[in-house]
Amino acid sequence: MAARSRNEIHFLGVDSESSVGANYEYILPVPGQVIVPEAGRLIEAILVRPGDESGYNPDHALDATLLADELRIRNWRPGDRFWPAHSKGPKKIKELLQRQKLTGIVRKTWPVVVSGNEVIWLGGFPTPIAVRPAKGEREAIILRETML
Repeated sequence: MAARSRNEIHFLGVDSESSVGANYEYILPVPGQVIVPEAGRLIEAILVRPGDESGYNPDHALDATLLADELRIRNWRPGDRFWPAHSKGPKKIKELLQRQKLTGIVRKTWPVVVSGNEVIWLGGFPTPIAVRPAKGEREAIILRETML
């Protein structure tokens, strides 16, 4: 099955179609990676020591000391909000994905990373300023996603 968004075509496996109505949730080990078959993505958490962050996009960095002990990857849910960096306040994830022209299965299965009850990462958007590390002072977690 294929779904089109703004400038991309997303291919989903046959088993993804049957699981579209169901929510998913996985524990994300740090460091580590999780394959999210429902979204057709691999999400990777990389632990970066102070001074080693060159080569990584700071828009995807999180301060490890500000996060819960366990991070989870799940699909976004109605009512979820996210505060992307460089914006005035939190926004409904539904609205952010609509602005990206994501629809149908792709939007329903779009992954988020949650620390406690707070969405701290939304694929394709910069991480919130409140959970970013101070420059070069603390361990950082870099989140990367790869299409499968």
